[in-house]
Amino acid sequence: MRTLSCNYCGRAVRETIHRRSGYSVGYYLMRTGTTAEVSLRGDDEEDEVVTFLRLVSLEEVVSCADCYAKPAVKRDFAHWASQPAGSR
Repeated sequence: MRTLSCNYCGRAVRETIHRRSGYSVGYYLMRTGTTAEVSLRGDDEEDEVVTFLRLVSLEEVVSCADCYAKPAVKRDFAHWASQPAGSR
């Protein structure tokens, strides 16, 4: 298992801990990156063209629970999540 650290404070993060009465979040992870639109058609000319977004480069942004509680970090995550496809 790989070790993750917070992109904001550098602290090592742990998995979320589940208990009978609740849970404790260890970190938040946003997977984002550059995408490109790709269109494919089957072997027959009559096949429908399927268009989708291909992830060209992956970027993982990790935030510990303490940093995620900060409004600026939450804005970062919301900003990345709301970016139009292809512009990340």
